[in-house]
Amino acid sequence: MLQTMRFNRFLAVVAFAATAALSAQNLSTVSVDQLSDAQIQQMIARGKAQGLSEGDAESMAASMGLPSEEAAKFKARVEKLSTSTKTLNEQPAEAPKAKQAATRSAQSKDVTNPSDIFGMDFFQKADFKPYTQGNEVVQVPANYLLGPGDELTVTVYGSALVNKTLKVDARGFLEFPGLWRLNVSGMTFAQTEEAVTKRLTANFNLASNQVHTALNFARSISVNLAGEIQKPGTYTLPATNSAFNFVAAAGGPTEAGSMRRVRVVRGGKTVQTLDLYSYLSNPGQATLIFVQDGDHLVVEPAGPRSKVEGAVRRPMTYEVAPGESVQNLINYAGGFTEQANTVTVQLRRPIGSQLSLVDVPVAQAATTEVKPGDQLTVTALNEALTDFVEVYGAVRYPGRYAYIQGLTSAQLIARAGGYSDKALQSQGYVLRERSDRSRSKVFVNPTNAALSNRDHLYVLENPDLGEGLAIAVSGAVRQPVKVAYAEGLTLGDVLRMAGGTKLDADLSRVEISRVNTDASRKRRAELFTLELPEAYTQNPDQQSEALSFALQPYDQVVLRQKPNYSLQKLVYVGGEVKYPGYYALGSYDERLSSLLVRAGGSTNFADLSNAQLYRVDAPNVVVELRQA
Repeated sequence: MLQTMRFNRFLAVVAFAATAALSAQNLSTVSVDQLSDAQIQQMIARGKAQGLSEGDAESMAASMGLPSEEAAKFKARVEKLSTSTKTLNEQPAEAPKAKQAATRSAQSKDVTNPSDIFGMDFFQKADFKPYTQGNEVVQVPANYLLGPGDELTVTVYGSALVNKTLKVDARGFLEFPGLWRLNVSGMTFAQTEEAVTKRLTANFNLASNQVHTALNFARSISVNLAGEIQKPGTYTLPATNSAFNFVAAAGGPTEAGSMRRVRVVRGGKTVQTLDLYSYLSNPGQATLIFVQDGDHLVVEPAGPRSKVEGAVRRPMTYEVAPGESVQNLINYAGGFTEQANTVTVQLRRPIGSQLSLVDVPVAQAATTEVKPGDQLTVTALNEALTDFVEVYGAVRYPGRYAYIQGLTSAQLIARAGGYSDKALQSQGYVLRERSDRSRSKVFVNPTNAALSNRDHLYVLENPDLGEGLAIAVSGAVRQPVKVAYAEGLTLGDVLRMAGGTKLDADLSRVEISRVNTDASRKRRAELFTLELPEAYTQNPDQQSEALSFALQPYDQVVLRQKPNYSLQKLVYVGGEVKYPGYYALGSYDERLSSLLVRAGGSTNFADLSNAQLYRVDAPNVVVELRQA
C-alpha cells in the first residue's frame, strides 16, 4: 500500500500543466513553482538513485527533462529545502553562536556527576533523536495540528479507486481538484479526517467504498525555547515533533528548571502546560501536546521538591505539583521494594524553624497531601524474626524454623529432617522464653511436646561410651592400633586386632598401664605385668589366664622386644679359600681367623699378606692374615 501511494505521489509530479499523463522521463512542461516540498524530495530521491547528489541539483533536473530556467529554480528549491530541515547535528562545530541558536537539535553529552533530581538524568544522558525529515513515516496522533505545508494522502478504495495528495496551502485550505476546498486551519488530524470523509460522501458511495487519510509530509515549524532550559533558542523541526520532543532537543530543563510546568505560549497567552513527569513516569498514557509555528515553550523555575529515600526502587528527589499526595510520591519513586515497611511511612516536614516527623499510614497515603519541603522516608523491615522456633542436637538439619499455632516437637523434628542416628528419642528439653525475655528450662518428651513461639528445642544424644575411650596397643605387634573401648574387651581381643605378636616379642613381660581414678593415690597410673605362653606367637588360639585379662578405658598395652634378639647376619668369604660363600656370624665377636677356618682354610695359591676386607660405608682395608 505504502509503495503504491509513493508511486502515485511521484506520478502527481508529472501531472502538472493539466496533462492527463506525462512520461516519467519527460518533465519539460512542469513548473517548479507549482511543485510541493514533498514532490521536490521525491525528485531528489530519484536523482540519487541515478548516482547524483543534492549538489548536482541542476544536472539532476536536466536529466529529468526540466528546461534550464526551471532547472535553476529547482536547484534553489533544493538548497532552501536542505537549509530549512538542517538541525544542529548537521551544523559545523565552529558555526557562529547566532546561527547555532537559530536551529538546534538533541545532542547527547557525557555526564560524570548525574543529578539526584528525577528526570535530569534522562535529558543529560539519553541519546534522543527527534524527527528531522518531514517525510519520515510517523504514526500521526489524532490531536496533531495541521498547518500550511502539510500534505495529506486521501485514498478511496472499494468499487472506486482514487488516490490524491492534497497540500494545505498558505491560507489553510485543502483542495480536492475539481471537487471541493476545505479550510483545515487550526484543526486536528482527527477533525480533518472526519471533515474529508464527510465531503467525499457527496462524491462517492461510501457504502461500497472506504476512505483512508494519512499525513504524507509534515511541514517544518520554528519554536522558541526559553526559561530554565539547557540550550535556549529557536528550533526548526517537522511539526510531527511534540512539545516534549522540542524540550528534549534543547537538552531539557536546567537543575533550577521545572519538570512539571513547561508553558506553551501562543500569541502572548499560555494555551497549555506540559508536565514532563507524564512522559517520564507513564509514557503510555501521556497526552501529546503539539505546538505551532512561532510558539514559545517556557520552562518555569522549579517548584517544591521532595526527597524520597529508603526502601523504594528509585530513591531520588522529585518535584511535587500542588495537590499531589504521598502515594504520588511513592509511585514516582517506583514503588516499594520487597524489604519495605508497607504499613507506615514517615515525612520529615519543616514547620517554622524546625523539622517535625509525620507518620503516614500507607492506607492513607493517597489522601495525605505533600507539603513544600517534605522529605519521605520508607523504612526497611526489621530483620529480626518474631515467629520462629529453633531445634538443635540430634536432628539432621538443626536450625530455625517458622512457628505456627499448635506446632509440636514431633512436627518440628520432622521439618528438621528427623532424628539423627545417635538421637535419644525419649528425652529432650526446651528453653522457653518468658514475657521479660528470660528463659526457663523444661524437660520434654520430643515425640509429643507442645511448643510455644520462640522455643528452643534440644534433642539429646545417646552417649557413646567407646568413642574417645581408646585402648592403645603398641610395641612388638604386627599392626599397632587404637581400639575404641567396649565392655568385655580382653588382652587377647586387642592383640588379635593388632595382628598378633612379632617373633621377637618378649611374651614374658606384657605391660598394661591403667589410668588411676583414685584421687587419694599418688601414683599416676596402675601397672600390670602379664606373661603369655611362648607358643602364642605361632598359635594365637592358645588359651591362658593372661589373655582373658579384662581391659578398661584408656588402657595402654605395650609388648617389648626380647633382649639381644636379632636375625642372623651374613658375611661373604671368597677368593683363595677352599669353601667360598656366605657364612652367618656365630657370635657378636667372631674373628677373621675363625671365618677362615670355617671356610676350610686358604688354598696353596693364597697371598695371606694381601687379603682385602670390604665393608659397607667404609674404605677398603688390606689385611695381613698371618698377623690377624
